[in-house]
Amino acid sequence: MRGPGNESSRTMGQVSCACFDLQTTNLSADFGVVLCAVVKPSHGRPRVFRADRLNRRWASCRSEDSAIIGAIVAELDQYDI
Repeated sequence: MRGPGNESSRTMGQVSCACFDLQTTNLSADFGVVLCAVVKPSHGRPRVFRADRLNRRWASCRSEDSAIIGAIVAELDQYDI
């Protein structure tokens, strides 16, 4: 099983899980931009993702959210649920 670098959850057969929250400019999937997100594992500290820190072109192109989306996906991919 996958887990956030926690070998004990893998060896004991436990399922790793996390909750997440997104803040966007719009609820429409084809129009809104992800501004920030927080991923909170069941055992661990929350991870905060901010578009203004991950997008190198934030000052000139705030609609570019591929960097934050990639970081969020990579984080969520570590958990089973």
